[in-house]
Amino acid sequence: DRESAEFDGRDQTEVSQSISESFVQMMGIAPDDSQRNRAWMKYFGFSVRYIESIPDALLTYLNDDNYRTVFAYVKNYIDKHSRKGSADGNKMVLIMQLCEYILTKINPSDIPALLLMGQINRMEGDYISAEKYYGQVAAQEGGFHGVTALADCYNDELSAVLGMLRTDKGNADLKAQAQAINRAIRDLYVKHETGLKEQIRRDETDADAKRNYVILATKHARWEKTDKSYRESLRILQQIPADYPEYHRVLLEQGLLYQYKGSERRPNDYYDMDRAIEMLRQADEAFTGEETINGDAACARKSILIPLANSLFAAGRPEEAENICKTVLGIDPREK
Repeated sequence: DRESAEFDGRDQTEVSQSISESFVQMMGIAPDDSQRNRAWMKYFGFSVRYIESIPDALLTYLNDDNYRTVFAYVKNYIDKHSRKGSADGNKMVLIMQLCEYILTKINPSDIPALLLMGQINRMEGDYISAEKYYGQVAAQEGGFHGVTALADCYNDELSAVLGMLRTDKGNADLKAQAQAINRAIRDLYVKHETGLKEQIRRDETDADAKRNYVILATKHARWEKTDKSYRESLRILQQIPADYPEYHRVLLEQGLLYQYKGSERRPNDYYDMDRAIEMLRQADEAFTGEETINGDAACARKSILIPLANSLFAAGRPEEAENICKTVLGIDPREK
């Protein structure tokens, strides 16, 4: 760090060599693997500030025993900045280099690296590349996160195409592309829901398969609702057994379906605000019995309570709605 000011304006190759030499010296005096991994993270962050490629010494340090630990550092960065919608461009470049090194030199099937490559490409609007990486994850045993990520990526791509269609309504190619994406989304859901059902049929005690089925089927139902296929959305939800893990997701989606009026051209025949309130209250009761309010669980509970407050207000019950809003603020004051 004392020499860092001298790096500004210097040749990239020279800076990279200096970082590599310093890193090798540090590895020689670091007392254990934990300290070496921490040093790697510091040197990686330092590299981002001054050069446009990862120094060789940092890459060759990685092996099958340590790469997952240091990789978690860069994954956390991407997760944080993807939520904000922005990230340092040079850091993104180096993280992609790191992922490519892992996938080519260490483990071509590494799920976190594949998912991160998909996430970065999706953030940059390169949906075709993102779908390729997510698809590689989805094809693996234990690659359920690839399935849900692929579904979300298809939806992002569809939104982008529909946005272009709004300004170019007569574009036949865009219409065909939107139809193809719609088919891909539905086929993805049906294929993997069928596979999970078969997995559960073979082993009724497989709680992970049941949880994954609930997650995927509720995402599918929400997509069908957005596509104005209200009957299909309700059918998907009603066939999910009530004793499956995270059943609050099913109750939430049913509540959102009853809350949804639809469009003027395609109104929702299931629209029923009282029924929506009932289902959302049931979702909250089911949720609080199995989760603690922290981290992602807090976000999940807010996703139930906020539409419940909206439903109560729309039904002419403002005092009850206000009480729910106060509960939300108790979970997260930032929701004011």
